[in-house]
Order: sequence, then structure tokens, then C-alpha cells
Amino acid sequence: MLLPRVEHSATLLRDGRVLIAGGVTCCNQTGEFFTESAEIYDPATDAFVATGSLGAPRGLHAAALLPDGRVLIAGGFADVAGTPRLSTEIFDPATGRFTPSGDLADARFSFSAVPLTDGRVLVVGGKDPSTGISVSQTQIFDPVANRWNAGPVFPDATFAATFTLLTSGKVLVFGGEGADGFPQPVVMLFE
Repeated sequence: MLLPRVEHSATLLRDGRVLIAGGVTCCNQTGEFFTESAEIYDPATDAFVATGSLGAPRGLHAAALLPDGRVLIAGGFADVAGTPRLSTEIFDPATGRFTPSGDLADARFSFSAVPLTDGRVLVVGGKDPSTGISVSQTQIFDPVANRWNAGPVFPDATFAATFTLLTSGKVLVFGGEGADGFPQPVVMLFE
């Protein structure tokens, strides 16, 4: 990579390249810091190239490929102090630029963004940075309207679970940490 990083996103683009955005890197006078840098990895050439930067530093965010080939980048933290970032951005691989989109209704980090079969994106899970409690409220991004809407409340608040879109359009959830702070041995089907 051009810049070593952790807590970033890596999103497979339609053309087979991978967008790597944000995250934590090291080091400045105060130690680790969040970055706004982004780069693209091309497995065909085994090379990384810089692309446009995020509008602001972020890490522990979520990313999802949209039906038109753009990438949604949402939420996370702005810095190592844990300042939440409500903002979202959309990356256009045709221009290499990030443009602002609407804000999330609530702050969260370490969550998932699941592209749905109808083109919308389900934001689910994660933790509320002000309380450290797992989030049960979902949000849905409509890329056509460029708008966020409240989604259904998840039956069990979860953090660090996996969310997999099935061909039926339902989302399968495995494990995660519950609101009580303990790992959950659950499998749920979310419609």
C-alpha cells in the first residue's frame, strides 16, 4: 500500500480494482492519526495508485458498492479521541473524487453497510460512540434519492457481527457482541 493503515475500508469496484479509504495510520507528533487518503489497488498490475481524498479523515467506518459502480462511505470516527463522524461521502471511480452525501441519523462505528437487492444500502450494527452500547436501529440509504431513512429496529443490538445478503434479499446475521457486552451465539434472518 502507499500508506500503511488499519481500521480502513476496502471495497471491490466493478472493474476488479479495490478502493482503500481512510483508516488509522502512523505517526505524527502525537502518535497515530486518522487519514483522509484513499488509494486504488489493481490486482492485474499488482500496483497501488493514489486517488482523490475523502472530504475529511475517518476510520472504523463502513463502505458499500452502489448499483451504478460508485461507493458509499459512511460514519465512523474522525480521530483517535473518538469524535464521531455522521457524514457520508460517495466515491466515483470515473472521476476519482469523493462528494458529500447526507448525514447518518445517529453516530456509530464498526458497523456494516449491506447493499440490498433493490439498490439501497442497509446500515446495521456497530456501537454508539457516546455510550459504547451496541446499536439496534438500522438506517437505509437510497442512492437514487440521495437520502437516508430510518430502517427497522434490529431485534438484537449487535456489534462486530457479520451480515450477509442472501439471493432472496434477506440478510443473514451471525454472532456479534450484544448490548450486554458479551458475544452472542446467534444466527438471525433479517427481512
